[in-house]
Amino acid sequence: CSSDLFEHYHLTHSSVRLHHSILLFHYMIFSMQLPLPFLVVLLFNTAISHTALCAMMFLVGILCCYQVLVFAIGALLVTPALMSITIAFLNCVNMLGGSFFHSVIGHLMDFFWLGQNVDGVKVYETSTYAKALGVIPVAAMVGCLLFLKLVPKKAAETKAVAAV
Repeated sequence: CSSDLFEHYHLTHSSVRLHHSILLFHYMIFSMQLPLPFLVVLLFNTAISHTALCAMMFLVGILCCYQVLVFAIGALLVTPALMSITIAFLNCVNMLGGSFFHSVIGHLMDFFWLGQNVDGVKVYETSTYAKALGVIPVAAMVGCLLFLKLVPKKAAETKAVAAV
């Protein structure tokens, strides 16, 4: 009888964790897609007022906070014994993105450089910055699409395991 109670608690606890992780997943997808139009406008619209620019930068900053949800989802999906190493791993992967983008943006800046030098220092056009930084919204969109393609299969497997 006590094993039945334990199994019921375990299944209930697993289904609550699954429900929370699915809600966080949907919120994360929503918040990852919202900054993309703002980023595109910020990169390619040169006739934007100072007030609109400040408002858009503020919104992009808030909307890019989806990374915090990655830690919450990671903590929900593992046992307490593995929580610390999971969050450390997620933080490591999160920081790798920055080093990747800095390198790619630098290479793209050199690729689109028009060859102008002033006192031995490369001078870049505004369009060069826009083209190089355009890799960020493109990569974000590709990431969203890949994330949507991969996760539902995993969620369906987890639901099947929780139902057993």
